[in-house]
Amino acid sequence: MTTSYVERPRALLDEAVVLRRCAVWRSAFKGFSVSYPAELLSFEPAAEWMRRHRVTVDVRTAAELNLALASGIRSAQLVMHPRNAAALASAGMGQVSRLVVDSGEQAAALARGARRLEHVFVCAGPGMPAVVAEVLRHRALDPVGLHCAADPAHDPIGLGALRSALADMAMIRRSHSVLLSRISLAGMDGGLFGLHPWALRRVAGALGEVLDEQCARYRFPRPALTVAPSVHALLPRDVNAA
Repeated sequence: MTTSYVERPRALLDEAVVLRRCAVWRSAFKGFSVSYPAELLSFEPAAEWMRRHRVTVDVRTAAELNLALASGIRSAQLVMHPRNAAALASAGMGQVSRLVVDSGEQAAALARGARRLEHVFVCAGPGMPAVVAEVLRHRALDPVGLHCAADPAHDPIGLGALRSALADMAMIRRSHSVLLSRISLAGMDGGLFGLHPWALRRVAGALGEVLDEQCARYRFPRPALTVAPSVHALLPRDVNAA
């Protein structure tokens, strides 16, 4: 009896922390979208909050996809970052709204198994031009944007990653006459700044300034931006350590 009495208040506190942090990120990034990791679905109040607000949920494995669907998350809310062939195959069954691909092999495999037009983000980085070219070879794939990530050590709030992604999008328009309209910025952790609404609002403002500056520089229409906090930014510290 003592154990359950102690554990239940601890669980309730953890759930309250997760819910508060999810809401704080969503509120701070008004004008942008915020996507949340599927790991949070283990907290039923968080799953209910995601269903109610219809936020984007990032899944990486077939198991996470099944968990999300079983939790009542709609396919339209799901973005797949496939870690393996099984995840890619599950995503190709039309159960997610968008996919992130990081290689030509992934793009080709997705196109072979596609049952409908698949909306694709391409990972930014050195191999990006070849992956974009492969995506464009397949009528079943629709390139909608680029996916990039903050670097905790050197670019903790992703300003450099966002600048590079916008430059890449301008290059893709010149090379392929294709206008991408979305950027996904993952890995938003940044340590303690993620715990304070005022700090997150400043991060959102800085990201907005980069969008405005780079879009003016490249004469590029402003893309929609989705930011994805890491699971470490949303879970209580002792849960992260578990």
